Amino acid sequence: MPLKQRTVQYSLNGHKLLDASKGAFYKWANRKNNVDLGTIGVDGELALIGENTFAQFVKFDRDGLEGTRFIHEITNDGGTYRTELTTVRKGNEGWVQADVYAPRDNARFSPPAIPRYLLEAADSNGINLLDGSMFNVYSPAPRSPKVDEIGRLLDESVNLSLRGQSVVIAGSDGTSNLNNWRESLEDILHPVQGLATFWLLDPESTKEFNQIVLPEFRVYPFSMHYFAPGVDTEEPSDSRHHRYFSSKEIVQDLRRFRGNRGFTGRRIYHLARSAALRNPLPVELKQADELLRQSSTDQIVASLQPAMPLRTRIKQESLFTLPEWAPIDQLEIDLWTSPKPPVPDRIKQQPKAKPSGGKNNGVLPVQEDLFGSVQEISHDEPSQEKLASSEGQKQAVDLKIAHAITLLSAEIGLPIEVETIDENYLMEIFAYAEQGLKANSIQEKLLKTRQNLDKVQQERDDAESLVEELYSELDDLESEASQERVRASNFWVKLQSSGNTDSDWSDPTVNYPVTITEVLDRFKELKFLQFTGDVKRAKILDDRDNSSAIARNCWTFLTSLNSYAEQWEFGYQGVQKYLNANITPANPTHHAPNESKSVRETEKYKKERLLPVPIDVDSSGLAYMYAHYRLSKTTGKAARLHYLDDMEKTGKIYIGHIGSHLTSNGTT
Repeated sequence: MPLKQRTVQYSLNGHKLLDASKGAFYKWANRKNNVDLGTIGVDGELALIGENTFAQFVKFDRDGLEGTRFIHEITNDGGTYRTELTTVRKGNEGWVQADVYAPRDNARFSPPAIPRYLLEAADSNGINLLDGSMFNVYSPAPRSPKVDEIGRLLDESVNLSLRGQSVVIAGSDGTSNLNNWRESLEDILHPVQGLATFWLLDPESTKEFNQIVLPEFRVYPFSMHYFAPGVDTEEPSDSRHHRYFSSKEIVQDLRRFRGNRGFTGRRIYHLARSAALRNPLPVELKQADELLRQSSTDQIVASLQPAMPLRTRIKQESLFTLPEWAPIDQLEIDLWTSPKPPVPDRIKQQPKAKPSGGKNNGVLPVQEDLFGSVQEISHDEPSQEKLASSEGQKQAVDLKIAHAITLLSAEIGLPIEVETIDENYLMEIFAYAEQGLKANSIQEKLLKTRQNLDKVQQERDDAESLVEELYSELDDLESEASQERVRASNFWVKLQSSGNTDSDWSDPTVNYPVTITEVLDRFKELKFLQFTGDVKRAKILDDRDNSSAIARNCWTFLTSLNSYAEQWEFGYQGVQKYLNANITPANPTHHAPNESKSVRETEKYKKERLLPVPIDVDSSGLAYMYAHYRLSKTTGKAARLHYLDDMEKTGKIYIGHIGSHLTSNGTT
């Protein structure tokens, strides 16, 4: 089942959080008053609580962690939907995680209500649910910071590196009713509850916020700015990753739709949900997941065990009591063999008889008894009393074994009377024992399979994030394509009216490479460009499913760089300026002239961008290449091209890296 939504919150009061999450689940599960929560499964199995509705409760308290997990499954015409609410406490701290699964990737999916119930339960229990700091509090409605708290809003919410989910900030002025704007925001952001923290700035706070941040990150009256995790408001190029919703868009939506049914609400929900799915889980929740899974397995195994071990039941129910025997080495008489009788001293002193002729003729040795008669030495036969005692004890043992076998048979579903136990029946019991050994082996294999499934699920989650981002990129591309069609149409009209022939304005033919290997082979066509990077690292991109698209984007940007170099002396000096002029096919929004401040100031990130160049560029043979172009958009593994514009010194542009996204705060 694909994971469609995940919310994670933190609390400083883990004890109350456990109570709040339980109350939230029960209230949410019974919101339609059509289930019986008294029948919820507590033995490691889902139990029927309503029509086509199942639920389960698992808990643990081990290794310093206390946790619970409520599981809810409901089946309708579209398939089975699953919700898991996991809460863990470590000391005074607590974390709560709500996961919602759909039957398949393309199944109908609406924003779930469980995060809203969780926020309400937390409020009822007097606790705050946080994201990274005590200031960044989740709430069902936008919070309004004071003017002197705007600095904290930026440091402890927007720019907070520990933040795992999204932030939405709305602005205002003094021309309209602030309460009406708040109500509209609550309506729009209703599906985003638990996925983002909301802020509504009053007129003075709006002005203060806009004075502190760069123009690219400002929020204007009756507009909203969505901030994904990892934002750097000191880096202008980072603004393109954080969606701005103008007042015009919002007003049109409010007129055409009712709040969250409009484009704005759906878009923010889509962005926040994608960001939350990419957010790694806290260590405590990962540990809790393993312990809860093990607890669930233990409960299933425990449900299959009898209340009292079989050995204890045999002892308590047996009708026979065996005598307390001394250890074998302490018995004077062996019950199962006949010992030799003691030999009198007089006999011991008699000389041994010699056979006739001095040779051994096979005749038994003889001894004279006390009265002078000769007789063979023999062993005494056990007395009848001893034999009777021995036989009675063996019968008692046999009956006790038979009694144990009948109890065992009843446990495994093979009831039998003592009188009918025979060899074939014992073989059948041994067969059951063999099956039990196989079951243990199967259990170990199931554990390994579950671990593999967890890995596969993570891969599916990554793929889900990729799909979400591709849809986001598709939206951008469609918008850009629309603008390009308008431009092309305008040029077409002008060319036609100029009296030129069709050949003067027909579409050009472009021979795009289909692999990065082909791109590298065709570098000789690019007069002003030189590749100085790792060829093997670049060619790895050809193993990706979207390798042809990556190669196309790469060639588009490389030819644009070459065109830029050709006009550099008498035209634009600066790649971003050249791209913004819209005279090349390269997308200016995919280009970044610099890295973020956090990358430039973090040594391990900075070092990765120190790439090879000829010694006439730098005597060390290395130079920092912060300028880059996005070749694809994939969470944590996006393809990138890094380059150095050295037109002013050597008249060349050096490509130091074509490959996977270099490490940064935004990669995994």
